[in-house]
Amino acid sequence: MKLIIYAIIICISVAVSGCSGTEDSALLEINAIIDDEPELAYVKLKNINSHDLSNKSSKALYALLYTQAEYKNMVILKSDSLIDVALNYYESRDDKEKYVRSMIYKGAALADMGDREDAILWYKQAVEVADSTDYLNLGQANLRMAELYRDSYIKNKQYFYNYRKALEYYKKAGNTRFEQKCLRALGLAYRNSRIKTDSAYYFLKASIELSLNNNDTAAYFSSYQSDRKSVV
Repeated sequence: MKLIIYAIIICISVAVSGCSGTEDSALLEINAIIDDEPELAYVKLKNINSHDLSNKSSKALYALLYTQAEYKNMVILKSDSLIDVALNYYESRDDKEKYVRSMIYKGAALADMGDREDAILWYKQAVEVADSTDYLNLGQANLRMAELYRDSYIKNKQYFYNYRKALEYYKKAGNTRFEQKCLRALGLAYRNSRIKTDSAYYFLKASIELSLNNNDTAAYFSSYQSDRKSVV
């Protein structure tokens, strides 16, 4: 009788663990490097068989990370079905950061699929839901909105605001790589709009200085050439 009870307890424990919110350790390691080493993260994700993941929590994190890795490695997203797995899971879970990130990459998928208006709506929702200290996601959402507004036919210059907000959040997050990207984007935006040429010069100079501090030669030469054009 004791053996039967013991066997039942083991079965219940296995069943509970399969439904729990514990993510696979390999996925947690990938989650830790996805922003700084997206290429390596993508390679690691490709080596994971999603069918072997034991619970819904791991499947949701895999869906989020795989979509994120594809986007960061400049793979055009042709469907939003995978990110929907993460979005639907985190919507009812107490993990706001991943829920906000899922909304951002839902927007990214829609943008890649050509649905810019709905993409912007998802980015706006991400900004509304995110904690005020979630600087990286707030920066990402504003940067994506800025790029979509910039590349659209909207002439209200909304992208200036979103670039500035993205810059503000990246500074708070200490993410100098994206801070430099925003500085350069703002410099080019002011230069191309032919308004506030002094602002164009200011932001491009700041971009050059930051790229030098980061030892990012590619960013340096890109900003340097842009800066030379702004004073010609």
